[in-house]
Amino acid sequence: MAEAKSDLEDHLLAEILLHDAPDVVCPEDPLRKAHCRPSIQLSSLEATGRLTLAAEDSEISPGRKRVPLAVTLTPSLSSALGANRQFVEPTKDGVKMSETRSLTPALSLLAAIALLLLPCPAILAQESLVILHLNDFHGQILPRERSSGALQGGARALAAAVEKARAELGNESVLLLDGGDWFQGTPEGNHAGGAAVVDFFSAIGVDATVVGNHDFDHGIDNLLQLVERAKFPVLGANVDDVSGAVSKALSPSRIIERGGIRIGLIGILTPDAPHIIMPGTGERLRVAPLAATVEKEIEFLRGQGAELIVVLSHSGVEAERRLAEEVAGIDIIIGGHSHTLVEKPWVSPKNGTVVAQAQAHASYLGRIEVRRNGGELTISGGVLPLAGRSETVGDRVEGIIAPVIARVSAEMDGVVGTSPVAMSRPARGVPRPLSSQLGSWISHQMALVGGVEIAVHNHGGIRASLPEGPVTERDLYQISPFGNQVVVCQVSGADLRAIARRSLVEGNRRLDAYQIEIGYRQSEDGPVLSTLSVAGEALDDERVYSLATSDYLAFGGDGWSQFDKIVPPVSTGVSVLEATRRGVAGGLDASRRYPPVYVPIAAGELKVAFAQGPDETPEVQQVAASGGGSFLDRARSALGLIVLVFICWLLSLDRSKVRWRTVLWGVGLQLLFGAGILLTDTGHDFTDGAKEFFKGILDYSKEGTGMVFGALADQSAGPWGMQFWIILLGTIIFVSAMMAVFYHIGLLQVVVWLIARVMQKTMKTSGPESLAAAANIFAGQTEAPLVIRPYLPTMTSSEVMALMTGGMATVAGSVFAAYVSIGIDAGHLLAASVMSAPASLAIAKLLVPETEREGDPTAAKLEINRTDANLLDAACRGTSEGLKLALNVIAMLIAFVAIVALLNAGLAWCTQHLSYWATAVGSWVFGVEAIDLVDAPRFNLKDLFGWIFYPFAWLLGVDLKDVPKVASLIGIKTVLNEFVAFGELTATEGLTERSRTLATYALCGFANFASVAIQIGGISALEPGLRPKLSSLGLRALLGGTIAALMTGCVAGLLL
Repeated sequence: MAEAKSDLEDHLLAEILLHDAPDVVCPEDPLRKAHCRPSIQLSSLEATGRLTLAAEDSEISPGRKRVPLAVTLTPSLSSALGANRQFVEPTKDGVKMSETRSLTPALSLLAAIALLLLPCPAILAQESLVILHLNDFHGQILPRERSSGALQGGARALAAAVEKARAELGNESVLLLDGGDWFQGTPEGNHAGGAAVVDFFSAIGVDATVVGNHDFDHGIDNLLQLVERAKFPVLGANVDDVSGAVSKALSPSRIIERGGIRIGLIGILTPDAPHIIMPGTGERLRVAPLAATVEKEIEFLRGQGAELIVVLSHSGVEAERRLAEEVAGIDIIIGGHSHTLVEKPWVSPKNGTVVAQAQAHASYLGRIEVRRNGGELTISGGVLPLAGRSETVGDRVEGIIAPVIARVSAEMDGVVGTSPVAMSRPARGVPRPLSSQLGSWISHQMALVGGVEIAVHNHGGIRASLPEGPVTERDLYQISPFGNQVVVCQVSGADLRAIARRSLVEGNRRLDAYQIEIGYRQSEDGPVLSTLSVAGEALDDERVYSLATSDYLAFGGDGWSQFDKIVPPVSTGVSVLEATRRGVAGGLDASRRYPPVYVPIAAGELKVAFAQGPDETPEVQQVAASGGGSFLDRARSALGLIVLVFICWLLSLDRSKVRWRTVLWGVGLQLLFGAGILLTDTGHDFTDGAKEFFKGILDYSKEGTGMVFGALADQSAGPWGMQFWIILLGTIIFVSAMMAVFYHIGLLQVVVWLIARVMQKTMKTSGPESLAAAANIFAGQTEAPLVIRPYLPTMTSSEVMALMTGGMATVAGSVFAAYVSIGIDAGHLLAASVMSAPASLAIAKLLVPETEREGDPTAAKLEINRTDANLLDAACRGTSEGLKLALNVIAMLIAFVAIVALLNAGLAWCTQHLSYWATAVGSWVFGVEAIDLVDAPRFNLKDLFGWIFYPFAWLLGVDLKDVPKVASLIGIKTVLNEFVAFGELTATEGLTERSRTLATYALCGFANFASVAIQIGGISALEPGLRPKLSSLGLRALLGGTIAALMTGCVAGLLL
């Protein structure tokens, strides 16, 4: 017995924690030491008054060899336990719990009393768990500054949030997980090869992480040192290197018990990792497929009693959603790599797997709550924005980050030079090829360093934007943090053509360039290379060109194997960072505008408007039609214009009274306005100015919104997140107040008066209806009537029709910025509203000709009266009206989106059952093959609208393949509202630039069924006597407004 006791004391195969007893010794092997966690708890009777023996091992690391960990017992602990322990035995399949040996009588009695009389955490656990998760920290020890000036994220904010959660919920109910890419991107994070970040993660108690691709950026040896340094397990089930060292350092999976739930963790890395890591390192890595790896680990973990399977995935949200669909048995996937903010976890329709991700840079902290209800686990979750304000953290955390911040700040806060303009980084996730001013500028600096004419640089190598004003060393470092070197390659024209062809279709792996222009045509399969010029001359396939690039690209990084054929590059000895440093120090030319790299040919001559804000996306604006749509496309647009006018004439209340001068001049003015805006330099400047104006509006409105809502006013959540609605609220309020001020000081009056005067003189329309049509360009459908309020009591039916149709055919200036915020082109919006004003008058006079007023309708005066006492009064009124409008927009969208969901479900159910019974009858009568109900075809509102509005979309002149999609958008706008339709437009993939542009024009109007009620209620409140006319003309005005907007789309199609 003594010999057995001594053997157990030396090699007890279990993990033990003795509270307040320092003589529990973890293994000295650092790779094993990282896994040392409590599994058997022995609380001192003197300290706690109870004895707790855990029922089983709570954390056994299922490493590749699955060897249990040994903990040596000191004599005092051996004496306390006696010769009786529960321990783990190794088996060929892993580990198992052995039977507990008989206790001595005294200890048996003591244990029995403790278990019977006192609460045992292992037995009375609350059986609930909160998983806190982050991903892609990228060394963000300092908070980030948003475009609004607000600070977000940072190490202190993250540490404080985690500490608060543990204080509220208890340590045993919280699990903190990370999705990879610990460092790379900031000088603090890269300090000592990422050691500061690993120490910070250890200090805040990260329970497990997965290795990310950027964690290899300083080499495999550096990664192994970081894993050894970490006080938490690093997972990576599908990654290894040629030497096998990586798989030995990483754990494929792990079991942890928290909140009474046994959690099985699996770590996986994107299979793209070898191609996107620096070639010298990436080519040594071996990454296995995700699905097969996860299935194998799930089987093992379930066999070990895991109740909840959590996959830590650094592979991107799309790959993670595919994995959730392909592999059954995964409960939660905590993702990373794509920097996606998943506000509400996505749930796989097939397997019920929850997929979550918390953007990046510790801007958010994800929270997933798991509760056991009977025999089932319920999962819910969300994200918490982390404001970057100063937080008080523990001494251990502060002791790690404070010295690093001080040391790095001394190096990075010096000013290198001044930038007269801001230049944004290349847009991510944009389907069409776009270049950026910053990418072209960096390429230019690389060409200067290399002494060559042309250069290319990868989108992904630009990690931040260049701010306007003083530029610090930190600013430049965050743009180019990788340490890549500028090299010069000798490349043939044929190879350069192959590089350009691939860049067109590579999404986020596209190239920026200097003095290279890539012309392309849009096809159903995507962009196709059409023309290629170098330094202003057509590419010569036989010529050899000197090309500057980074060593990362030159050696095939980011999957660019096309560079493998090129003569080995010659290093300049200058880093990309140093090249940009020289460029800033030498001074930037404020007037220098780099031409676009990617030029769509099939869509006509296009002008690229580069975003100026550091967090904004470049936009493309179609401004000329030198190539434009095909002759047949334009012919359809012209035919559409004629057909729409003819439809209105057929539906006219009195075709004999139609004044064709009014109609023809209305269409003529629409064409003239369109040509002036879309085809002239002045028009280009007008639309460019509109873009800049509304970008400024968005920035200024964010200042006010950010002061009230803080980090919630950061629209990084995407188009429809909570942040969007907060920004929308602030934007509409601010614009409404500003419009009221412009109106009061007379600026709007001048513009409205001039437009109204032109329409009145040419179309021979009355003063009130001309003013109303012009006012509707900027004001809402219930605000514009205020301009002509004195004339309302005496307005004829035809004038009332013009008033209502004008409101239906245009949109309010107060919501322009809101549309722009979801990705709609500001220039097209303003152009569409201006062009629709004369069209609305022409259509109104076709549908309801003037029969009540005799004489010259232009005799009425054009008068606009002020309604506010002073500027402050105007701003206050505009603010109040803006709040009402914003709340109305949000409420309408909530209601209508819910109605759409209901109608979609009902329509799908009906059509599915009709299809099923139709095939059943066909099978019985004609012997055709029957189908199951689940396979029966079904249709929704989009399908229905696509059929109904197909002819109108065809007449617009959009590309034929896009006709069903555009038809569906027109239907959504008519039945619901333009906001929902614009949101669908931004989310619709595969549209050509021409189709997207024409759809924007056709959707730019308030014509929908809800607007009928809004106009009847709003205008009759100003003049109750008009209610009968308003009610009788409501549906006719809806038709007129819809046709006027479609005519604007046809005019744009004719010109572009």
